[in-house]
Amino acid sequence: DICRTLGANLVEIDSMSENQFILEQMHNHSRHRPDHRDFLRDGDWRLASTGQKVNFTHWAIGEPDDNDREEGGSDCAEMRPDGYWGDTYCVNDVNDLVCES
Repeated sequence: DICRTLGANLVEIDSMSENQFILEQMHNHSRHRPDHRDFLRDGDWRLASTGQKVNFTHWAIGEPDDNDREEGGSDCAEMRPDGYWGDTYCVNDVNDLVCES
């Protein structure tokens, strides 16, 4: 919703080169969230904006692990400082979002 108010969408990372580009843009931010969610069922990762299946992932070893079940589940993806992804619960923290238009 925050990206939409800016006339953009959450970034959809669909290649290793785009993953690397976003990582380089992160600078001092610890993590960021692409538009990837498993909102249909655990392990079925889709773009939140369109519902299309995610074709590229860069999960860290052991991820996604749905480790935040007590907070409602780890249904969003995040990019970590090393460029690998983990799953986490979904929050709208403007500092974690990367938008693209």
